[in-house]
Amino acid sequence: MSSSSASSQIILDIAHVYIVYAFTTVLIIGLVGNLCNIVIFICVKQFRKCSGAFYIIAESVADETVLLVGLVPRIVVEIFGFDPARILLIWCKLRIPFSQWGTLLSLSAVNFATFDQYLSTSCDSRLRELSTTKLAKYFIGIASIIWFLYNIPFFILYDIQISFGCLLKSVELSRYYSYFHLLVLYGLLPVFLTTTFSILAYRNVRQIRRLQMTNIRRRLDRQLTAMILARVAFLVLCLIPFIIQRFYVANVQTNPKNDFRIAIEQLVGAINLSLSYLNVSVCLFLC
Repeated sequence: MSSSSASSQIILDIAHVYIVYAFTTVLIIGLVGNLCNIVIFICVKQFRKCSGAFYIIAESVADETVLLVGLVPRIVVEIFGFDPARILLIWCKLRIPFSQWGTLLSLSAVNFATFDQYLSTSCDSRLRELSTTKLAKYFIGIASIIWFLYNIPFFILYDIQISFGCLLKSVELSRYYSYFHLLVLYGLLPVFLTTTFSILAYRNVRQIRRLQMTNIRRRLDRQLTAMILARVAFLVLCLIPFIIQRFYVANVQTNPKNDFRIAIEQLVGAINLSLSYLNVSVCLFLC
């Protein structure tokens, strides 16, 4: 075995160990944390009429779906070397679309929460009146339906390929998935929207100081905005490496690749993927 091949194998072994331990840690943190969010914000009476609490519940439910349907199978494959999606057609068709549905709904909930914070901190009373649980339920309901319909083509076109496992059998949809779904819907769009509305909400809070509002109201608005900004900052930090990797994959396709480069790309991909799952494992909202 050459030194290059030996180095490549060492890196692949590191990637394997990283996936097993990092993914398992993220899974445990996410399942427990999101379950706590759901229980707390459903059971605590003072949160029931808070639109922010509803977005937390919706995001946590979506995140649980992503962890159970998306992350658990990856850990099973890595530990046991067994992928049910290679032999069970229904699982091949359901796993990725349901994971995508959960991810898109989770990102939507974060976007809606930042928009809701912008409304609730607005100096315009008409905008503040739009920050209601009724509107929150409407947004989440519509988003759930839209993303469910969006994933129907994926459900139809995922199939088991004898040599490669569960893959999309449409070249056009595969290109769309690589260049728009992963890069834009999973990366650029949520980063742009959440950052924009967070900045607007922060500006609103600064303007509140000039209004005739009680100190309690001012303190609450500042606290809420601080938590939203923290959540957005965490989301951006988790997604930026993923976006960079997607740009790399889309634009740097040099063939043939040597074994060492492939090993490095797999390790970097595993780290970026763990960051993406970490984003759905930690909820920093406070209502």
